[in-house]
Amino acid sequence: MNLKTNLILLTCAGILTACATTNTSTQIPAVKTTLDNAVFKQMANAAYDAEEYAERESKFAALLSRDDLTQNQRAETYWYRGTIRGVYVNDGAYASPYCAVQDLKTMLTLAPDHPKKANALEKIAYQESRYKHFKQPETCGD
Repeated sequence: MNLKTNLILLTCAGILTACATTNTSTQIPAVKTTLDNAVFKQMANAAYDAEEYAERESKFAALLSRDDLTQNQRAETYWYRGTIRGVYVNDGAYASPYCAVQDLKTMLTLAPDHPKKANALEKIAYQESRYKHFKQPETCGD
């Protein structure tokens, strides 16, 4: 090999070594984006106002599966779904006081100081008073 070839090989080896040992801790972390609250309200209301039970459940499930909800948005989604499940009992597999209470308690766990806390506690007390009239479902779908 001649001198020129050796210099090229050494340069390439140096570049590869530098690339392999680059400190990745100086990279800027990705910023987590959250769902705009106005868009969230539209989606939550669309789920809440859906005509059919299956459509409501599907829309709430899609909303809860998102990874861009804030803690309060996720809590509020459980409040909406818990409310609907308690109002439309026997319309579907998860429309029961038991599932309503589960959702409302999840809401309070996620956001103990949520503005709808007092309302959620009232709904829980009412739905629990109805347990004696309904069979507990095997699952609430979560």
